[in-house]
Amino acid sequence: AKGAADNMFRHLEVAQDLVRDSLEKARNSIWNMRSQVLETGNLADALKDILERLAQDTVKQTHFEVTGKQRRLPAMVENNVLLLGQEAITNATKHAGASQIRVTLDFGTKYFSLNVTDNGRGFDPSNPPPSEGGFGLVGMRERAKELNASLEIKSDLQNGTGIQLRVPLLGE
Repeated sequence: AKGAADNMFRHLEVAQDLVRDSLEKARNSIWNMRSQVLETGNLADALKDILERLAQDTVKQTHFEVTGKQRRLPAMVENNVLLLGQEAITNATKHAGASQIRVTLDFGTKYFSLNVTDNGRGFDPSNPPPSEGGFGLVGMRERAKELNASLEIKSDLQNGTGIQLRVPLLGE
């Protein structure tokens, strides 16, 4: 019986390794593939469109700003920034009850920054709400890590939430 149990655990470990490897390959291919919306437009236009579409029925005031010299970034950077920005905007429009959302993109020479701030209900960063269907804060942190970027999330129950992603741009 012990031999059969050991054999079963070995098979389970192999299966887990295969699943883990497949998930990692799928995640990498998704993160490296340029999003369809980025094939036909640029990052700023894509995020502005997301902000306008998600905010149109629920948010009174939006502000979208681009600073620095706007340009194409590597596909992996643009995809991750797009998805992280979409998650941040979704959280602000659907969960925070914000009446104002501000999105700023800064195309610096050594860094690219994305800032999403809102005046919604906020949350306790030490006890964040669970993700509902999206990647949530955990996914945002994974995307930032993939880009060797810093991700700062500030929130409190009175003053809304601010999310800042700062991506180092190599070779520029």
